[in-house]
Amino acid sequence: MLTNVARNGHFSGFQMLNGRPCIFYLQYADDTLIFCEAQSSQVTNIVTLLKCCEVALGLKVNFEKTSVVGLTCSDEEVWSTAQWLGCKVEKFPITYLGMLLSDGRLPIAAWDKILQRIQVKLDLWKFKYLSFAGKVTFIKACLSKLSVYQMSILQIPSSVARKIETTMRNFLWGSSVETRKFRLLRWDRVCTPKKEGGLGIRKSKLLIKLYSVSGGGGV
Repeated sequence: MLTNVARNGHFSGFQMLNGRPCIFYLQYADDTLIFCEAQSSQVTNIVTLLKCCEVALGLKVNFEKTSVVGLTCSDEEVWSTAQWLGCKVEKFPITYLGMLLSDGRLPIAAWDKILQRIQVKLDLWKFKYLSFAGKVTFIKACLSKLSVYQMSILQIPSSVARKIETTMRNFLWGSSVETRKFRLLRWDRVCTPKKEGGLGIRKSKLLIKLYSVSGGGGV
């Protein structure tokens, strides 16, 4: 429905470069991103469509949980749109489906959310009794996947990658701020394939290089 309304010229969407398709909206479950220009006519058309959907489907949009984010437009235009919709204003970087989105290079501080998420995963297992093999499996299945998910869109700075690896290394050997445990293998050795005597954990720095070459494709 949104696509038909956009194609009829009621709002413009976001035109990608190099002849790629125009994006009118992104949707996952009950989360929706709608792209339009900062024009009152386009915003009015979108609001009208949403109200029609409300009447037809019985699904009401909660504008208190809705945000307006401006891209290449003035703050005045963003605030005017937000007032018209009755929602709040957010600025980049924002989080969508657990992914940091930005209109430019992310500051190092913005990656703290990723590091905190990894630490939360560790805290859930802090007082559990995992074997060494269990820790390796946990790192492969959970901790490293969080950074890979983010790398599919944005390139993680080397300093952040080092912090992630430090967190994984400390978890593997049981080290903490208060207690340092003896490490049986160098991290480079841990990150080599099993057939070469390692544990098969993928190194974050290598993943960064691979994603830079593949442009965010599957690794």
